[in-house]
Amino acid sequence: MESRKVITKPTLEEDKSHGTHGFPFQIYRENYRQYPMGVMDLHWHRELELDLVTDGTAIFKAGDQTCLLEKGDGIFVNSNLLHLARAGDLTKNTEHVAILFAPEFLAPADSDIFREEVKPFLEDQRTGCVVLSGKIPWQREILRLARSAVEQFEGRIREWKLEVHVDICQIWQLLVREVTQEGHAGGNLAMQERTRQMLAYIREHYGESISVEDLAEAAGISRSECFRCFQRFVGQKPFAYINSYRLMQAAKLLRTTDLSVCEVGIRCGFNYQSYFGKMFREAYGQTPFAYRKNGGCSG
Repeated sequence: MESRKVITKPTLEEDKSHGTHGFPFQIYRENYRQYPMGVMDLHWHRELELDLVTDGTAIFKAGDQTCLLEKGDGIFVNSNLLHLARAGDLTKNTEHVAILFAPEFLAPADSDIFREEVKPFLEDQRTGCVVLSGKIPWQREILRLARSAVEQFEGRIREWKLEVHVDICQIWQLLVREVTQEGHAGGNLAMQERTRQMLAYIREHYGESISVEDLAEAAGISRSECFRCFQRFVGQKPFAYINSYRLMQAAKLLRTTDLSVCEVGIRCGFNYQSYFGKMFREAYGQTPFAYRKNGGCSG
Protein backbone atom coordinates (compact mmCIF):
# COMPACT_ATOMS: atom_id res chain seq x y z
CA MET A 1 0.00 0.00 0.00
CA GLU A 2 1.38 3.41 -0.98
CA SER A 3 2.67 5.80 1.66
CA ARG A 4 1.83 9.50 1.47
CA LYS A 5 3.53 12.65 2.68
CA VAL A 6 1.16 15.62 2.75
CA ILE A 7 2.61 18.59 0.88
CA THR A 8 0.46 21.66 0.41
CA LYS A 9 0.28 24.72 -1.81
CA PRO A 10 0.28 28.19 -0.17
CA THR A 11 -3.53 27.96 -0.09
CA LEU A 12 -3.21 24.78 2.06
CA GLU A 13 -4.65 22.69 -0.79
CA GLU A 14 -2.80 19.39 -0.97
CA ASP A 15 -0.38 19.46 -3.88
CA LYS A 16 -0.93 15.90 -5.07
CA SER A 17 -3.20 13.99 -7.42
CA HIS A 18 -4.87 10.90 -5.99
CA GLY A 19 -5.38 7.95 -8.31
CA THR A 20 -5.53 8.36 -12.08
CA HIS A 21 -7.81 10.10 -14.55
CA GLY A 22 -9.40 6.77 -15.42
CA PHE A 23 -9.64 5.58 -11.81
CA PRO A 24 -9.57 8.57 -9.41
CA PHE A 25 -9.25 6.49 -6.26
CA GLN A 26 -6.26 5.92 -3.97
CA ILE A 27 -5.48 4.34 -0.62
CA TYR A 28 -2.60 5.31 1.68
CA ARG A 29 -1.26 3.99 4.95
CA GLU A 30 -0.39 6.88 7.23
CA ASN A 31 2.18 6.28 9.97
CA TYR A 32 2.32 9.35 12.19
CA ARG A 33 6.03 8.92 12.85
CA GLN A 34 6.70 10.32 9.39
CA TYR A 35 5.18 13.65 10.44
CA PRO A 36 6.94 16.21 12.69
CA MET A 37 5.61 15.98 16.26
CA GLY A 38 3.15 13.35 15.03
CA VAL A 39 1.02 15.99 13.31
CA MET A 40 -0.38 15.80 9.79
CA ASP A 41 -0.84 19.55 9.45
CA LEU A 42 -3.92 21.41 8.21
CA HIS A 43 -4.78 20.85 4.57
CA TRP A 44 -7.72 20.35 2.24
CA HIS A 45 -8.41 18.72 -1.10
CA ARG A 46 -11.26 18.29 -3.51
CA GLU A 47 -11.30 14.53 -3.01
CA LEU A 48 -13.56 12.91 -0.45
CA GLU A 49 -11.72 11.10 2.32
CA LEU A 50 -12.49 8.17 4.59
CA ASP A 51 -9.95 7.34 7.32
CA LEU A 52 -9.77 4.14 9.36
CA VAL A 53 -7.59 4.04 12.49
CA THR A 54 -5.66 0.76 12.42
CA ASP A 55 -3.27 1.24 15.35
CA GLY A 56 -3.11 3.52 18.37
CA THR A 57 -5.32 6.57 18.83
CA ALA A 58 -5.58 9.63 16.59
CA ILE A 59 -7.01 13.08 17.15
CA PHE A 60 -8.77 14.51 14.12
CA LYS A 61 -9.70 18.14 13.62
CA ALA A 62 -12.08 18.39 10.65
CA GLY A 63 -14.01 21.58 10.10
CA ASP A 64 -15.09 22.74 13.54
CA GLN A 65 -15.17 19.28 15.09
CA THR A 66 -12.41 17.65 17.14
CA CYS A 67 -12.58 13.96 17.98
CA LEU A 68 -10.42 11.20 19.43
CA LEU A 69 -10.55 8.02 17.37
CA GLU A 70 -9.42 4.66 18.69
CA LYS A 71 -8.37 1.59 16.76
CA GLY A 72 -11.30 0.43 14.65
CA ASP A 73 -12.98 3.85 14.47
CA GLY A 74 -13.17 5.98 11.35
CA ILE A 75 -14.06 9.41 10.02
CA PHE A 76 -15.50 10.71 6.75
CA VAL A 77 -14.25 14.11 5.55
CA ASN A 78 -16.16 15.97 2.87
CA SER A 79 -14.66 17.74 -0.13
CA ASN A 80 -12.73 21.01 0.45
CA LEU A 81 -12.89 20.75 4.26
CA LEU A 82 -9.89 21.90 6.30
CA HIS A 83 -8.61 19.03 8.43
CA LEU A 84 -5.61 17.78 10.36
CA ALA A 85 -4.68 14.71 12.38
CA ARG A 86 -2.25 14.09 15.21
CA ALA A 87 -1.14 11.07 17.18
CA GLY A 88 -3.04 10.65 20.41
CA ASP A 89 0.07 9.35 22.18
CA LEU A 90 3.53 10.11 20.78
CA THR A 91 5.06 7.23 22.76
CA LYS A 92 3.00 4.67 20.84
CA ASN A 93 2.68 3.75 17.18
CA THR A 94 -0.26 5.39 15.43
CA GLU A 95 -1.53 4.50 11.96
CA HIS A 96 -4.61 5.02 9.85
CA VAL A 97 -5.63 3.97 6.37
CA ALA A 98 -6.76 6.87 4.18
CA ILE A 99 -9.20 6.29 1.32
CA LEU A 100 -9.40 9.21 -1.12
CA PHE A 101 -11.59 9.46 -4.19
CA ALA A 102 -12.80 12.20 -6.51
CA PRO A 103 -16.53 13.01 -6.46
CA GLU A 104 -16.67 11.88 -10.10
CA PHE A 105 -15.60 8.41 -8.98
CA LEU A 106 -19.20 7.98 -7.82
CA ALA A 107 -20.81 9.11 -11.09
CA PRO A 108 -20.00 11.33 -14.12
CA ALA A 109 -20.34 15.05 -13.35
CA ASP A 110 -22.98 15.50 -16.06
CA SER A 111 -25.14 12.59 -14.87
CA ASP A 112 -28.47 12.69 -13.04
CA ILE A 113 -26.94 10.70 -10.17
CA PHE A 114 -24.19 13.27 -9.66
CA ARG A 115 -26.61 16.19 -9.87
CA GLU A 116 -29.18 14.65 -7.54
CA GLU A 117 -27.20 12.48 -5.12
CA VAL A 118 -23.64 13.81 -5.08
CA LYS A 119 -23.51 17.56 -5.66
CA PRO A 120 -26.12 18.49 -2.98
CA PHE A 121 -24.16 16.52 -0.37
CA LEU A 122 -20.89 18.20 -1.35
CA GLU A 123 -22.41 21.66 -1.03
CA ASP A 124 -24.31 21.08 2.22
CA GLN A 125 -22.39 22.73 5.09
CA ARG A 126 -24.00 20.32 7.55
CA THR A 127 -22.18 17.37 5.98
CA GLY A 128 -18.60 18.35 6.71
CA CYS A 129 -17.36 15.32 8.61
CA VAL A 130 -18.85 12.21 10.18
CA VAL A 131 -17.23 10.21 12.97
CA LEU A 132 -17.79 6.49 12.44
CA SER A 133 -18.13 3.99 15.27
CA GLY A 134 -18.74 0.28 15.21
CA LYS A 135 -21.39 0.74 17.91
CA ILE A 136 -23.92 2.26 15.47
CA PRO A 137 -25.27 -0.19 12.86
CA TRP A 138 -25.15 2.00 9.75
CA GLN A 139 -21.70 3.35 10.70
CA ARG A 140 -20.49 -0.18 11.39
CA GLU A 141 -21.59 -1.12 7.87
CA ILE A 142 -19.65 1.81 6.39
CA LEU A 143 -16.54 0.67 8.26
CA ARG A 144 -17.03 -2.87 6.94
CA LEU A 145 -17.43 -1.66 3.36
CA ALA A 146 -14.37 0.57 3.72
CA ARG A 147 -12.26 -2.37 4.91
CA SER A 148 -13.60 -4.39 1.98
CA ALA A 149 -12.54 -1.65 -0.45
CA VAL A 150 -9.05 -1.65 1.08
CA GLU A 151 -8.81 -5.43 0.72
CA GLN A 152 -9.96 -5.31 -2.91
CA PHE A 153 -7.53 -2.50 -3.70
CA GLU A 154 -4.60 -4.34 -2.11
CA GLY A 155 -5.50 -7.76 -3.52
CA ARG A 156 -6.20 -6.55 -7.07
CA ILE A 157 -7.76 -9.80 -8.15
CA ARG A 158 -10.18 -10.11 -11.05
CA GLU A 159 -12.78 -7.30 -11.19
CA TRP A 160 -11.17 -5.50 -8.22
CA LYS A 161 -11.89 -2.04 -9.65
CA LEU A 162 -15.57 -2.89 -10.03
CA GLU A 163 -15.67 -4.31 -6.49
CA VAL A 164 -14.05 -1.17 -5.06
CA HIS A 165 -16.55 1.01 -6.92
CA VAL A 166 -19.48 -1.02 -5.60
CA ASP A 167 -18.21 -0.72 -2.01
CA ILE A 168 -17.74 3.05 -2.28
CA CYS A 169 -21.15 3.57 -3.88
CA GLN A 170 -22.78 1.61 -1.05
CA ILE A 171 -20.90 3.77 1.47
CA TRP A 172 -22.15 6.87 -0.32
CA GLN A 173 -25.73 5.62 -0.27
CA LEU A 174 -25.54 5.17 3.51
CA LEU A 175 -24.01 8.61 4.00
CA VAL A 176 -26.64 10.33 1.87
CA ARG A 177 -29.44 8.44 3.59
CA GLU A 178 -28.29 8.87 7.20
CA VAL A 179 -26.19 12.03 7.34
CA THR A 180 -28.47 14.40 5.43
CA GLN A 181 -31.26 13.47 7.84
CA GLU A 182 -29.21 14.09 10.99
CA GLY A 183 -26.81 16.83 9.96
CA HIS A 184 -23.17 16.67 11.07
CA ALA A 185 -20.37 19.09 11.81
CA GLY A 186 -18.96 21.07 8.93
CA GLY A 187 -18.51 24.70 9.63
CA ASN A 188 -19.08 28.09 8.13
CA LEU A 189 -17.46 28.22 4.68
CA ALA A 190 -16.64 31.92 4.97
CA MET A 191 -14.84 31.32 8.28
CA GLN A 192 -12.96 28.40 6.74
CA GLU A 193 -11.77 30.59 3.87
CA ARG A 194 -10.63 33.31 6.29
CA THR A 195 -8.74 30.70 8.27
CA ARG A 196 -7.04 29.45 5.10
CA GLN A 197 -5.95 32.99 4.26
CA MET A 198 -4.41 33.48 7.70
CA LEU A 199 -2.64 30.11 7.63
CA ALA A 200 -1.28 30.90 4.17
CA TYR A 201 0.05 34.20 5.56
CA ILE A 202 1.84 32.32 8.34
CA ARG A 203 3.46 29.94 5.87
CA GLU A 204 4.71 32.84 3.78
CA HIS A 205 5.94 35.01 6.68
CA TYR A 206 6.81 32.55 9.50
CA GLY A 207 10.43 33.75 9.49
CA GLU A 208 9.29 37.28 10.28
CA SER A 209 7.57 38.86 13.26
CA ILE A 210 3.82 38.13 13.03
CA SER A 211 1.12 39.79 15.09
CA VAL A 212 -2.54 38.94 15.47
CA GLU A 213 -3.25 42.21 13.68
CA ASP A 214 -1.19 40.99 10.71
CA LEU A 215 -3.26 37.82 10.51
CA ALA A 216 -6.54 39.66 10.84
CA GLU A 217 -5.53 42.09 8.10
CA ALA A 218 -4.57 39.22 5.80
CA ALA A 219 -8.12 37.88 6.03
CA GLY A 220 -9.87 41.26 6.24
CA ILE A 221 -11.39 40.54 9.66
CA SER A 222 -11.23 41.84 13.21
CA ARG A 223 -8.78 40.69 15.89
CA SER A 224 -11.54 38.89 17.81
CA GLU A 225 -12.74 37.14 14.65
CA CYS A 226 -9.16 35.96 14.08
CA PHE A 227 -9.17 34.24 17.48
CA ARG A 228 -12.60 32.71 16.78
CA CYS A 229 -11.43 31.27 13.46
CA PHE A 230 -8.34 29.70 15.00
CA GLN A 231 -10.28 28.24 17.91
CA ARG A 232 -12.94 26.78 15.64
CA PHE A 233 -10.86 25.38 12.78
CA VAL A 234 -7.31 24.99 14.13
CA GLY A 235 -7.94 24.20 17.77
CA GLN A 236 -5.03 26.41 18.87
CA LYS A 237 -4.51 30.08 19.57
CA PRO A 238 -2.73 31.94 16.75
CA PHE A 239 0.67 32.19 18.47
CA ALA A 240 0.60 28.52 19.50
CA TYR A 241 0.06 27.51 15.88
CA ILE A 242 2.73 29.94 14.64
CA ASN A 243 5.27 28.43 17.04
CA SER A 244 4.29 24.88 16.05
CA TYR A 245 4.73 25.69 12.38
CA ARG A 246 8.05 27.44 12.99
CA LEU A 247 9.33 24.40 14.92
CA MET A 248 8.31 22.03 12.12
CA GLN A 249 10.20 24.17 9.62
CA ALA A 250 13.19 24.35 11.95
CA ALA A 251 13.25 20.56 12.27
CA LYS A 252 13.17 20.27 8.49
CA LEU A 253 16.15 22.63 8.12
CA LEU A 254 18.09 20.75 10.78
CA ARG A 255 17.54 17.50 8.86
CA THR A 256 18.19 18.79 5.35
CA THR A 257 20.74 21.64 5.58
CA ASP A 258 24.12 22.47 7.12
CA LEU A 259 22.92 25.78 8.54
CA SER A 260 24.03 26.44 12.08
CA VAL A 261 21.45 25.93 14.82
CA CYS A 262 21.49 29.67 15.45
CA GLU A 263 20.81 30.43 11.77
CA VAL A 264 18.00 27.86 11.66
CA GLY A 265 16.34 29.52 14.63
CA ILE A 266 16.60 32.99 13.10
CA ARG A 267 15.30 31.84 9.71
CA CYS A 268 12.28 30.31 11.43
CA GLY A 269 11.38 33.41 13.41
CA PHE A 270 13.13 32.66 16.70
CA ASN A 271 15.32 35.66 17.43
CA TYR A 272 16.53 34.38 20.79
CA GLN A 273 18.60 31.21 20.80
CA SER A 274 17.63 30.25 24.35
CA TYR A 275 13.92 30.53 23.56
CA PHE A 276 14.35 28.50 20.36
CA GLY A 277 16.18 25.77 22.29
CA LYS A 278 13.53 25.69 25.01
CA MET A 279 10.61 25.48 22.59
CA PHE A 280 12.34 22.86 20.43
CA ARG A 281 13.19 20.70 23.43
CA GLU A 282 9.57 20.82 24.62
CA ALA A 283 8.31 19.77 21.18
CA TYR A 284 10.91 17.15 20.22
CA GLY A 285 12.25 15.97 23.56
CA GLN A 286 15.83 17.04 22.83
CA THR A 287 17.90 20.05 21.89
CA PRO A 288 18.28 21.13 18.25
CA PHE A 289 21.92 19.95 18.37
CA ALA A 290 20.88 16.49 19.58
CA TYR A 291 18.06 16.30 17.02
CA ARG A 292 20.51 16.92 14.19
CA LYS A 293 23.07 14.51 15.65
CA ASN A 294 20.40 11.80 15.90
CA GLY A 295 19.49 12.21 12.26
CA GLY A 296 16.14 13.90 12.85
CA CYS A 297 14.76 11.27 15.23
CA SER A 298 12.76 12.56 18.17
CA GLY A 299 13.95 11.75 21.64
